[in-house]
Amino acid sequence: MASKVRLFCANRGATIYYTTGGSHSTTASNVYDPGKARNYVIRLAGIGSHTLKAVAVAPGHAESAMAEATFIIR
Repeated sequence: MASKVRLFCANRGATIYYTTGGSHSTTASNVYDPGKARNYVIRLAGIGSHTLKAVAVAPGHAESAMAEATFIIR
């Protein structure tokens, strides 16, 4: 089983950094880059609980608050 997740930021110039293992996101985390492919998604695979955390960073702006969501795949 797997689920697909898409991330969005209102600031078009922002880079979104994310983790899927429950650890806090930093600028050293995975980069979410929908520019790589039209239907870019994060795949969460495996039965159980998956916690996704993300922050957005844009030039001239402070780092966003961390967004967090937990997905349960049955």
